[in-house]
Amino acid sequence: GGYHYVDGKYRIGKLDSSSRKVVIQQIHAYDGPPLIKVQAESNKIYALIKTDSSGDNEDKVQVGSFDDDEKFTLKTVVTKNGNLKVYFNGDLETSYYVGDYWGDYKNYFKAGNYLQSSSSSAYARVHIYALTVYTSSSNCEYTSSFTTDDESTDSNNNAVIAVAVSIVVILAIGGIIFGVYWYVKQNKVKNAKEEVKNMEDSINDDSIADSAHSNHTLVVDGNDTL
Repeated sequence: GGYHYVDGKYRIGKLDSSSRKVVIQQIHAYDGPPLIKVQAESNKIYALIKTDSSGDNEDKVQVGSFDDDEKFTLKTVVTKNGNLKVYFNGDLETSYYVGDYWGDYKNYFKAGNYLQSSSSSAYARVHIYALTVYTSSSNCEYTSSFTTDDESTDSNNNAVIAVAVSIVVILAIGGIIFGVYWYVKQNKVKNAKEEVKNMEDSINDDSIADSAHSNHTLVVDGNDTL
């Protein structure tokens, strides 16, 4: 029951073949096959939807198309009434009632770059610019914005982003630590200077007092002599 969805903004980058198939969004089951896989193929987006509880049969429905390097949004929704809906660029493209045969599975959302090939030479770049996952039954909501437009052959671009973020965090923490250290050190220097000044003032005050006392004694002695 409840209302659940995954919503993402994507761009398909470099592919080793223009007909390469890449699954970018799914509803998967812990104890069964995926209910739906949303697949990019030849500049088109297809929804591969299971039509029975065995998972042996599925429909392949085109839900959108895109130009090279074009960004697009994709949203997969399951309503509390058991309807599965797919939106492309904000428009509803297909709807299936799946409550009768899929309600007993424990499902979860997936998004990413799932290359549909076992070839060692096959590759694909999938850029995710934003991602939101929501499920009302557990009051869970996750939203994030992240991407890299780097089209290099490095297959670990996300690691590069993570390292860059880590470096920024480390630098920020380092800056805070240095700032605290500098502040404490400056305060110590300031306090030391104040202590020295107070000591000097105290010494000067004592000197003045001693001097005044000596002068008074001399005057008294003088009067006594007179």
